[in-house]
Parts: sequence; C-alpha cells; structure tokens
Amino acid sequence: MENGSYQFISNLDYHSGPGYSRSDLETIRKHSLSHYHAKKGQADEPTPAQEFGTAFHQLILEPELFYKYNISEESAPVKPKFGRTKLELVAKEEWENRVYNPWLNENEGKKVWKEDLWAKLHDMRVSIYKNTIMKKILEDSETKKEISYYWNENDTLLKCRPDIFYPKMGLIMDLKTAHNCNYTQFRKDLVNFCYDVQAAFYTDLVSKVEGTNKVSFVFACIEKDAPYAVALYKLDDASIEVGRELYKKALDKINNPEDNEDYPSFIQEINLAAYGFDVEAR
Repeated sequence: MENGSYQFISNLDYHSGPGYSRSDLETIRKHSLSHYHAKKGQADEPTPAQEFGTAFHQLILEPELFYKYNISEESAPVKPKFGRTKLELVAKEEWENRVYNPWLNENEGKKVWKEDLWAKLHDMRVSIYKNTIMKKILEDSETKKEISYYWNENDTLLKCRPDIFYPKMGLIMDLKTAHNCNYTQFRKDLVNFCYDVQAAFYTDLVSKVEGTNKVSFVFACIEKDAPYAVALYKLDDASIEVGRELYKKALDKINNPEDNEDYPSFIQEINLAAYGFDVEAR
C-alpha cells in the first residue's frame, strides 16, 4: 500500500487489510507480537454497546450506509390477531406469505433496532447538530469522513481511519459515545482506554500524509442518555507526547522481534496492585 489517503476503502476491507492500526499496536505493546498474530483475522462478536456506537458513527458520518443496513422494528408490518381455528390458522399463514415474509426478504441482512434505541440514535444526532462547531464541520463539503490513511515507517505499514479530518482547521475529530462526558470523567477515560495513544498515532499519520505539522486532535464526546450532552476536548501537547511514547514502544517490538518474548521465561516475583493492600476496603 502506497503512502496516502484513500476514500473508498470499506470499513471491513480497512480492518482486514494490510497495515498496523492503533489497536494492533496496543495489542503488541501490552502483550506481544505473538498475541497480535493470534488475534489477527479473528472477528470478536460485538457487544450491544459496540453495535450501538458503530451505528451512531455510521448515522453521523455515512448516513446512506446507515439507512441501507439498519431499520427500526416499527417499520415491520403490524401482525393481526389470529385465533386457533382452522380458518384463522390458514388466514395467518396467508398473511405471513403475502405480507410478513416479503418484508423479511426485503430487509434481509439489516440490523433491526428496537424502537427506543432507534429513537435514541436519532435524538443523539439532533444533539450533535445543535453544537455549532460540529454542525459547521459536518456540513462543510471539504470535511473528510472515514478516510483511510497509510504511511510506511521504516518499512512498517501503519494505518488509521479518523472519523473526521477538517482541513480548514487541521482538526482530526473522533466521535465518542459515553454515559458521562464531563471533564473529570473523560480525563479518566483518556487513560483507561488509551485515548492518548489514539490521538498521538492519528495525529502523526495524518500530519505525514497531509504534509502539515499543524494538526490537532479533538474528541467529540456525546452522552447516550438525555439530554445527550455534547463536549469537545482537544488533547494538549504533553498528553499527545505520552501517547506517542507509548505507541512507539509497540514499533520497537515490531522492529526488534528477537527481543520480543511473550512473557519472560524466568520466575518473576509479583505483588498485589496498590488498591489490594487496602485490607478494610476488601
């Protein structure tokens, strides 16, 4: 894959195709190359929360695909009440063949959402567009959405797929759905979910491909419960530097495989995590 940005690579092809993504590097950094190779090509069953987050991303960034592959259960034909007599059972079978089965065939392969979740997805979309900054960026024809970036670093192909890149302001934007987007909680999420690594990795790759060092990373965080509050956070340079140091640890493992063991072969002494020493709390 040549260095550059590519618009028409599907999400499936991006994830199954060549190159190390940020999540790949995290697997290597936290574990080993062996763990990465064992995991590669294995698609984990998404959790309901992950399915919801993916659907929301698609609704905001690729609405034509969202409505192609998603549907509300409310759109299903209303089933009449049938009794248990022979005539009623015949009428039920006739209705299913004439009305319900054609609806199933027409929507085969689509995700059928419960009415409350369907409404929640669209209420969140309304909230995103109420934010003046997000509205401006999402409606600008120059905004790049779901573009795949590739860069060869010392013969190692790296890749990332930002939700949004806004060239006019040099902003990479990542949509995050959460139960709580307040400042204190999101600072914890930055560490717990290694969002600093994502920000540094994406910033470096997009900067190289776009040919500019004036790129910033912004998290667009939206809550999954009413009033679906939206918060925008720009990660500072010091935090980006921490994330950069972390993802480069994974690159060191890739570039020096002879030094990369799954786990040391000698017996290691281990102790409790710090909170384990609080006997009263346990």
